[in-house]
Amino acid sequence: MLTTKLFCGHCKEMMVGYGGTSKTGRQYHYYMCKNARRKKCGKKIVSKSYIEDRVVNECLKMLTEEKIRFIAKKVAEECTKSPDNLTAKALKKAIREADTAIENLWKAIEQGQAVEMLTDRLNKRMAEKAQLAIEENKKITLTEAQILAFLDYVCEMPADDVNKRRAIINIFVHSIYLYDDHFTLIINASKKPLSIDNIPLDDIETAFEGETGASEGCSSLSTPAPPL
Repeated sequence: MLTTKLFCGHCKEMMVGYGGTSKTGRQYHYYMCKNARRKKCGKKIVSKSYIEDRVVNECLKMLTEEKIRFIAKKVAEECTKSPDNLTAKALKKAIREADTAIENLWKAIEQGQAVEMLTDRLNKRMAEKAQLAIEENKKITLTEAQILAFLDYVCEMPADDVNKRRAIINIFVHSIYLYDDHFTLIINASKKPLSIDNIPLDDIETAFEGETGASEGCSSLSTPAPPL
């Protein structure tokens, strides 16, 4: 769930998910710094379930009733002035212009002016309008009530529900910088991400470090660390 969002606090390289089996046959799933895997960083591996639980729990602390109302209001405000809605206005204008052109072409055809050429232009204009209409319908504007209902629904889902956990991470988490005893959580907050620094960690579950066998399911994603 944290792929492309979890970064090593020491070298800022991405941490990716691996699966492994210990000498005793026990299976493990963990995140590891890509540089540490190449022996270029000393960052310890961390249990997948442990760090995902910690990140989700920190996000859930923000979802108080008061903050949910605040978030719903702000997101709705952003929807009304987002680039998508500016694009929607431009699309409406283009559709009106296409309508005018189509009407004029029909009049010219009725008057017998170069019927074959005008019919071809008319068909092109109608196809253009159809495509503009499709693009316009892709634009989504959410109301404050819709956003509030969604956040309330997410909060009511069981804490271990995988869809709830994924939704919370996708909505709130911009990036995480993981150290061995704490992490910094960068939250999506309007135009400028909000940093929550020095969140302490309990003992990171590294008892299986060194016991893992050949790793499986390695993520091959590679992306630069976002700026702090």
